[in-house]
Amino acid sequence: MPRIKNNFTLYPRRLKNGQTTWYYQTYTTGGKRTIGRSTGETSKTKARNYCEELFKSGKLIPKKSPTLSEWAESRQWWVCGDDGPECLYCRSRLARSAPDRPAIQRRYVDDARRILYKVLLPRFGAKRLDQITPEDCEELLFAWSDQGLAPKTVNNRASILRTMTGEAYRLELITRDPWERIALFTAASKPRGSLAVKGNCSVPSCIFRSFYFLWSFSQLFDKCPFLVVYAKGASGMGGAS
Repeated sequence: MPRIKNNFTLYPRRLKNGQTTWYYQTYTTGGKRTIGRSTGETSKTKARNYCEELFKSGKLIPKKSPTLSEWAESRQWWVCGDDGPECLYCRSRLARSAPDRPAIQRRYVDDARRILYKVLLPRFGAKRLDQITPEDCEELLFAWSDQGLAPKTVNNRASILRTMTGEAYRLELITRDPWERIALFTAASKPRGSLAVKGNCSVPSCIFRSFYFLWSFSQLFDKCPFLVVYAKGASGMGGAS
């Protein structure tokens, strides 16, 4: 009897960060095995459930997604003309915000376009959107960090690609957003209401002020001994002579 093929097969893949993620392969209508695609799950049971849901919804074999370059061109990502943005995403955001409080600024759009063409497309432009992995995103963050960029700058750059892949996921061009489980960097913040001291410690400013007050008062007594006598007399500590 001919062997009946399953709808999909699962296999684990160990990533560079040491985490194991489950991938799946399926077959085209012509019986050709597809390339492996990440389920984004670390558990085989969850990966199987994920694939079964894709099969029920008819998305186990997703349509061929565009490359990042094709996606940038087709949606005119981060393009802004004299009469306003031509980028469909930007137009959508502006249409849903108040005119006096626009959801997106021209400066941000110009910066995003510069980063897209100078940084992102040279790195990912030839990749299909469904081939950009969480590992790619993680490596991108650390590559920028290794260049000496501040965490806030790294996050701002990442938001450009996050927005593009997130929109592709919303429009069902990809089955998973690669940024879905990637945590951004935490920007350093200045301590509030504290005195920073060497060794990454801090002393609350109220405690510092109290010690400073006591020290100042003691210095005053040292310079003016008669104040000690007066203070003792006022408090009854002097006693009868």
